[in-house]
Amino acid sequence: LADATFTGRINTQGQKAMAASTPVVIASDQSALPVTGTFFQATQPISAVSLPLPTGAATDRTTAAGPFSVRLSDGAAFYDATKTGQLPAALVGGRLDANIGAWLGSTLPTVGQKVMASSLPVTIASDQAAFPVSQSGTWTVQQGTPPWTIDLTRVAGVILTGDNSANFAAKLPILPARANAAVPAWTEGFQVPLSVDLTGRARIYGGLDHDLANDLQTVQVAGNASPVDVPPAAVSAVGDRVRSWLDRYGANVVRRRKIRETYTVVYRLAEAAARLDQTFTHVANTNKQWATLHHTAGATKEVRLQLCIAWITSAITVAPQGIIELRQITSAPATGNPAITPTPRRRGGTAAESVALYLPTTAGTEANVNSPLGHHVFDEAVSVATTAFQHPQGFGRGGIILFDASQEDDEAMQPVLPIATLDGWAVVTRLTGATVMRMTVLMVITEEVP
Repeated sequence: LADATFTGRINTQGQKAMAASTPVVIASDQSALPVTGTFFQATQPISAVSLPLPTGAATDRTTAAGPFSVRLSDGAAFYDATKTGQLPAALVGGRLDANIGAWLGSTLPTVGQKVMASSLPVTIASDQAAFPVSQSGTWTVQQGTPPWTIDLTRVAGVILTGDNSANFAAKLPILPARANAAVPAWTEGFQVPLSVDLTGRARIYGGLDHDLANDLQTVQVAGNASPVDVPPAAVSAVGDRVRSWLDRYGANVVRRRKIRETYTVVYRLAEAAARLDQTFTHVANTNKQWATLHHTAGATKEVRLQLCIAWITSAITVAPQGIIELRQITSAPATGNPAITPTPRRRGGTAAESVALYLPTTAGTEANVNSPLGHHVFDEAVSVATTAFQHPQGFGRGGIILFDASQEDDEAMQPVLPIATLDGWAVVTRLTGATVMRMTVLMVITEEVP
């Protein structure tokens, strides 16, 4: 049993670590043991014979053959920076020593970035992977030869799709848009893509037809071919869209001013009477409307006043002080004595929309009674029955001129009755006494589509 235990503790062949080695005790009177090894030698004699010197090396520091020397006392090699000359090719152990400063042509580079002339040459391998490049400031890039080319088939790295045409092989750039069969709905304030119809045409919102309410979002490009002397029908409401008025060759028709219908309105009795001027007995200090002209709220034509003249043809039996004025009315008078039909100056012209009444029994409502459009004042003494009414009778035309557009500046707006508005004018007298007076009135007006 003891033999088996001892045999099991005998190590196998080969060098072992301390922990795996069999302990050995060296006797206290053990003589010296010789020690040898491949990498270590306890004693190495140094001499000029046993240690050959490198070619060109000296035996001491004073030889000028070169800066490399070997001390004979301990065989150590050293470098003397004060010496110059040929460098040895190799030292002990085959190590190649060189003068780095001489090789570079200068001393070793210091730390920090250098310009190319002060930098060490570096060769990049042919299979070198790409270097990451970054730049915090402004890039300055120059085109090479051949110059740069622009790839129009990509935008931000995305390849453009076809444009549904045969020439896409030419890789033409396209403007991205969304095709919609109907007008899409978007959220207020959001960014939206360009919307086109299914044929690729840019979508224009709204209709373009004649006589539709104007949504202020469309461009009217259509026109209505018509004979030059026949204007298109008026639209039904202010602000509605209208077609352009074109002749049958597509040229724009400019409506000449003479095409406006002009009407003459003479306020007098019918021709069967002995005298055609009407008689009226005034009530003292009370207004009387002698002649009125108005159109209704359904009117489709604008009316402009061109001329208004009054003639007083009777003698004065009571000493009057009074005025004759042209005023605006805003309600319809009634029951003229008689009603007057405005006569178009153009033969075969259309009937006037305006309504004219001579001495209406129901007066129209006067607007701005203290701001008349025309005014004439007189103060007459009593005259005999055969003496005519004594006051100025106008300037060249005769009569009392209450308005004459020809005397106005060309930049002045004439009195106008707008379409779709009940509006009108009245010639009004007001006297201080119960005076019997005869008077006729003339108005010239034009009616037109604005």
